Amino acid sequence: MTTPRAPAPYRPFRPALPYLFAALLATLIYGAPAAVAETPVRLLVFGDSLSAGFGIGASDALPAQLEKRLRADGFDARVVNAGVSGDTTANGLARLDYALESGKIDIAIIELGANDMLRGVDPKIARDNLDKMIATFQS
Repeated sequence: MTTPRAPAPYRPFRPALPYLFAALLATLIYGAPAAVAETPVRLLVFGDSLSAGFGIGASDALPAQLEKRLRADGFDARVVNAGVSGDTTANGLARLDYALESGKIDIAIIELGANDMLRGVDPKIARDNLDKMIATFQS
């Protein structure tokens, strides 16, 4: 007899995640302002443990590696790590105003939702939280 599996509402999106991430990085690398800008482009990586670098050194975390790559490719970029391990989209929404107090942000990467999935949060709630964050960043 097998044990019934819990529903996995995010399962259809799993195969597409590597492609979405690659597209995001390509957009940042090739669509970002050129290095001739007077001030560095400021990117905010707003996420959970994947961006915070849980279990690895800060220099190995996604934001540090992204900044290193952008600079190697000739972009004057400063990447701010605003990742908090364990955060859900609700936690992210609650701390968004605080994260934006650090100054002007040119590009934001929202990397949240994995903990929502692991905790069984309704995808509609996660989507609503992400929509609110996107609207705040756009304003």
